[in-house]
Amino acid sequence: MDFIILHLGLDLTAIVFAVIILAIAGFIRGYSGFGFSAITATSLSLFLLPKEIIPIILFLKILASIHMLAKSWQQINCVIFNRNYSRSSNITGNHDILFPV
Repeated sequence: MDFIILHLGLDLTAIVFAVIILAIAGFIRGYSGFGFSAITATSLSLFLLPKEIIPIILFLKILASIHMLAKSWQQINCVIFNRNYSRSSNITGNHDILFPV
């Protein structure tokens, strides 16, 4: 907590306001699937510089999307992907090693 206060120069009121903004933006992203960056960037720009906001948004979007990776990876149709990859590839060899079925 001291790092946030010292590095960004925020007081406790601004930190609470930022957490509320992030919670609202996260709820809207969960409900509609988009809008997190727009809401967060415009709202946090009231008391932070854009060079401080963009890394925060990037980190939080990556963190929020990591949980979808395992489920998405299981839903990839590797048979079609392998067939299309081998047609367009100049690389020789077994492509099933790269993309198992």
